[in-house]
Amino acid sequence: MTASLSRRLRTAAVGALAAGAALVPAAQAADLTAPATVLRSTLTVEQPVARSCVAAPLDQRVGVVRREVTMPVSGVLGVTLKAASGDWDVAAFDQATGRLITGGAGFGASEVGAGFVGQGRTVVVQGCRRRGTARQAELTVSALGIPTGTAASRPSLVEIPITGREQISQLAALGFDLTEHATADHVQAVLYGDADLERLRRAGFRAEVVVQDLVRQLAATRTQDRRATARLRGRTARTGGATLRQAPAESLPSGRTEYRRLVDYDAELKQLVERHPGLVRPITLPFRTVEGREVHGVEIAKNVGASDGRPTFMQMGVHHAREWPSGERAMEWAYELVTKAGKDAKVDDLLARVRTVVIPVVNVDGFNVSREAPTDLQNDPQYAQVPDTGLNQTAVYLVDPALNYKRRNCRLTEGTTSLPQGVCALPVNRTLGVDPNRNYGVLWGGGGASALPVYDTFRGYGPFSENETQNIRAFISQRQVTTLITNHTFSNLVLRPPGVRSQGNPVDEPAMKKLGDRMASRNGYSSGPSYGLYDTTGSTEDWSYSTTGGYGYTFEIGEDAGEKEGGGFHPAFANVIRHWNSGSKVTTGHSGGNRLAYYDAATTAADRAEHSLLTGRAPAGVTLRLRKEVVSETSPVRPAELDLVDTPLGMVEGPVQTFPDVLESKIEVAKSGTFSWDVNPSTRPFVDQRVFPGVADQAARSEAIAEKGSTQPNQVAGAGADGTFEDVPFDVTDADAAALLRITVDGALPVDDYDLTLFRKVGGELKEVGSSGGAPGATEEILLATPPVGDYVLRVTNYLGFGGWSGRIERFRQGQDTIRPRRATEAYTIDCLKGDQVLATRKVEVERGRTAALGAVCGANADEIVGGGSGSGSGSGSGSGSCAATSGFRSVAVAPASRTRIGLRFARRVAAPVRIDVFRVSAGRRVVGNRRVASFSGISRSVTWNGRANARGRAVADGVYYVRFTIRSRGRTDVRRVTLVRAGGRFAVRPAFHRPDSCGLLTTAKLELPAFGGTGNRRLGIAYRVARRSTVTVTVTRAGRRVATKVLKGRAARRTYRVTLAARGLPRGRYTVRITAAAGARRATATLQAQRL
Repeated sequence: MTASLSRRLRTAAVGALAAGAALVPAAQAADLTAPATVLRSTLTVEQPVARSCVAAPLDQRVGVVRREVTMPVSGVLGVTLKAASGDWDVAAFDQATGRLITGGAGFGASEVGAGFVGQGRTVVVQGCRRRGTARQAELTVSALGIPTGTAASRPSLVEIPITGREQISQLAALGFDLTEHATADHVQAVLYGDADLERLRRAGFRAEVVVQDLVRQLAATRTQDRRATARLRGRTARTGGATLRQAPAESLPSGRTEYRRLVDYDAELKQLVERHPGLVRPITLPFRTVEGREVHGVEIAKNVGASDGRPTFMQMGVHHAREWPSGERAMEWAYELVTKAGKDAKVDDLLARVRTVVIPVVNVDGFNVSREAPTDLQNDPQYAQVPDTGLNQTAVYLVDPALNYKRRNCRLTEGTTSLPQGVCALPVNRTLGVDPNRNYGVLWGGGGASALPVYDTFRGYGPFSENETQNIRAFISQRQVTTLITNHTFSNLVLRPPGVRSQGNPVDEPAMKKLGDRMASRNGYSSGPSYGLYDTTGSTEDWSYSTTGGYGYTFEIGEDAGEKEGGGFHPAFANVIRHWNSGSKVTTGHSGGNRLAYYDAATTAADRAEHSLLTGRAPAGVTLRLRKEVVSETSPVRPAELDLVDTPLGMVEGPVQTFPDVLESKIEVAKSGTFSWDVNPSTRPFVDQRVFPGVADQAARSEAIAEKGSTQPNQVAGAGADGTFEDVPFDVTDADAAALLRITVDGALPVDDYDLTLFRKVGGELKEVGSSGGAPGATEEILLATPPVGDYVLRVTNYLGFGGWSGRIERFRQGQDTIRPRRATEAYTIDCLKGDQVLATRKVEVERGRTAALGAVCGANADEIVGGGSGSGSGSGSGSGSCAATSGFRSVAVAPASRTRIGLRFARRVAAPVRIDVFRVSAGRRVVGNRRVASFSGISRSVTWNGRANARGRAVADGVYYVRFTIRSRGRTDVRRVTLVRAGGRFAVRPAFHRPDSCGLLTTAKLELPAFGGTGNRRLGIAYRVARRSTVTVTVTRAGRRVATKVLKGRAARRTYRVTLAARGLPRGRYTVRITAAAGARRATATLQAQRL
């Protein structure tokens, strides 16, 4: 933020406060009113039937159970359905009209739905058992009354005149809901009623109305969409809630003609999986939202179930709830691939070379509120009993009309871990929630996001504080996503990292620009870095690219205009179809639309010149694990006060925060015993070399400029008023060969304050490309690297100047580049695994576009070791081909979700309930043993622990802990443990003290506890078992120095051995215990760790 901007913020703040009105709306307490339970019922269905539950009301028949309820209030009807296993769906219909009110049609046995309905309506709720053995499910139906809104709170779209890009930052800092639509002299924003308009005026701005009532316009848009659907209904076959037909050239691959609802997305994803086995498989992300929803997607590839090394192309939509077209884009890409598989050689090539993952709706809670909010309650039969409040003959506002334009998720307060259906839709809660696309960890907490919860760009309570962003982080961290697109609306932009100008251009800038420009040539959008208009922090691709090295792009879809012209957050659906097939209607020279742009991205994801490759040999069937743990950084975290004032008032930015990022992906070696694994480079982009282009010492062409006529200060006449600025036209020519354009302006008097805005003429319009707004008396300067040849306009604005101004425009040619060298070369660790036994480990460094040939990655004698393993007479006692160690979990993980909240994640091999227990091991310097503080029993999905005790009489404080995961199936028990340390109120994961039982030579390796010593000098207990007679070596080290070694010969099979380490005399710290078993050519090692208190 410039000094000039800081001064203006303070001036506006002081003026507003002097007038008795705050610039920022007061933080309002969330309304957590619980809905009334209308029905609780156990549904019993004897036989499953695989048919759609949400397409239409079903008679009482096989596979379906129905219940009827009467809506006691006008508001939100909530339905939840939970079964122990299998696939159950739920739907609620208006009995009189047959309209689907809400439903849930995900991949599992737990569904959540919420929709709006009028008082007195009879609702038919049907539960459908589609597959699985669970015969019963628990149904709960709730109702929450929503107060009627007022005309004063309806949203409007306005244009705010500005004199430079620094005023966009000022408006963002003041919390106004800015769109991506910005030009040389204005930015568009959504205002929520008269209060916002008055707040804008007190800040020294004015507004020109573009759309007086966005809700009324949306009602007209929906009517237009329904008419378009009706025209095509004669040629349309509806199956399972999806619209499938032979699509003409100007349509979508699915044949869709109107916006999907959340239940439509889930039903269609399920349909794609069921109709295309071997090509499409389901994805359910690990964290449920605060309203209890799962986030679903699909993976599409030839032989999709294979565990091979193909790269991943990822498509996402609806980070921001109101941006409905973004989800349509992602979903249609799935249809594009599926409907052309086996028919189009280009598609078949992609399906063979790359995996495509589609997550159409990231922010499912927010989207459901936005998409379901009523807009035309007078003409929709389901609302016929709602009284007319006479709002100028427009719709009756049953809910706050701004809900259609909700941006954020539904976490209303920092402590919100679960939320009943409907509460997020209460009008008082509209200004609460977290912006998911400001919550990703890298650069979190900087400019372009707000620290105040009442603002629509609220960044959240910490990096990755939200389940929505944790979901995407967890998925990408376990895959090799070489290219991703996150879709948004609007403004016809293709954006790439970084989001902050001060980051400079990364090492991959030439390649990323080339792809961005190529995609923009398809859809007619503008291609550029994300900081092009103003800095943004905490965004998806800033984290994904910085951490993994996979290319990332944001598509801002829709015209740089209002919704009537095809722009806005969700314009008429015909615009969605047009942008898919042909792109922007206001630019020329492009062809193919977003459809071909997505092909460009997918092809790049598959191109080995754009990522890296690992090749080698390993025994068939072993698992290769590639992992890397890095320390990522936020921005210097801005305190909330800086949303109003800057450092001259004594407030400073906080320190950079750091957090761990763990990348871990796996493949299974094929029968051939060879592998080719497409991966991202091992060294992160912003650790790598960065080049800052140099320029010549002398300008190739220079011209002096000066004020030609008198101007008046805009602090007197008003921002943007006539006579407050002067335009200076100039050009950059081919002969200039300009690597840098430098413009400087000085006022004649020491106190003069003039500001600069630089525009480039593009297609008859002025596009802002630079600005400067310094302190009084300072030299204003604009630097534009590699300026395109063409005509420019420099606007010199009189902020508060009286003596006139003069300056110079200089064009510099290329000079010697400044190179910021690579800080380090980072490496992956690759492990060769047989079950849970680590056969070999090595470091791997690989550059983009290069191949690392690893040879026999599991070791020269790996085939002999694997061939002689469990199940072939080794004496493991596990039976042929399996053992208890591999019978339950595929994996478990513990991941801090925020300062106090912990994600407890697992993936199962069997459909059996899981129990999770959290044990406290130490209190202060005392080892207290296994003290259970929290438990979760009978669960089937990953959970998030709030960090508080739920066991009677227990408390959580700083110390050593561990989490125990237990699953029992067919007489076998699989137990996993993860160590945690709580310090300063924060949890962190520590290396394991207890290795899961293995089917290999070293079947058991564990420490008694993850802590020892303390005030009682408790000994460290060490235990192990072997599968055959072995020599076992136990080595204990601290900080790399050996503390003790024991060599134990003749250890018998299937017997537990124990040794202890005395704590007395040992210094505090972390101790590593390495247990190695050797039997002939076979060796197995386990490395464990404990804390000496």
